[in-house]
Amino acid sequence: MLIMFLVVMGVFSFAQLGVDLFPKSDPAQAFVRVQMPGSSPEEMVSQVVLPLEESIASVSGIDELKAYVFEVRPTFRSPSCSNATLVKPLRTCARKSAPPCAVCRPTCFHVVAKADPDSDPVLTLAVSGSRSVRELTEIADKQIRRALEAVDGVGGVDLSGGRPARST
Repeated sequence: MLIMFLVVMGVFSFAQLGVDLFPKSDPAQAFVRVQMPGSSPEEMVSQVVLPLEESIASVSGIDELKAYVFEVRPTFRSPSCSNATLVKPLRTCARKSAPPCAVCRPTCFHVVAKADPDSDPVLTLAVSGSRSVRELTEIADKQIRRALEAVDGVGGVDLSGGRPARST
C-alpha cells in the first residue's frame, strides 16, 4: 500500500509539474563594444581593445573576461547584479582607456550595456545581389523590413550596414 501511495502521488505530482519553454535567465554579463570605422583589426586590438581590457580587469567582482576585436565582455560573479552595478564601472573604464586617436575621431564610439539574452536576434538575414548597395538597402528597408514588422509577434527589426537613400 505504501508503494502504491508513492506511485500515485508521483503521477499526480508529475502531471502538475510546471515547465517553462523559455525560462527567464539574467546573466551577470555586460559588454563594451567599440567601433572605429576605417581602422584595421590590428589597430583595434593594439590601440583600443587591449587598453580597455586592462582597464576593465581592474573592476571588482569580475569572474571571467573575454576580449574580441571589437568587444570586451566581462562576466560578474553575482548573477543578481543590477544594470547600474554592471554598466557604471565599465562606462568609466571605457572613457579612461580610450586612446587619443579614438577621442579625436567623431566616428568612434563605445556601447556599454548589460547583456540581455532575451534581446538577442532570433533571425539574421543578409541581402546581396547584382544591384547597387543603395538599391539593396532600399529593398531591405521598404520591402523586407516592413513585411517582417507586419508579422504578429515580431518585437523589432533592425537594419545594419547598407547605404541610406539620398534625401532630396
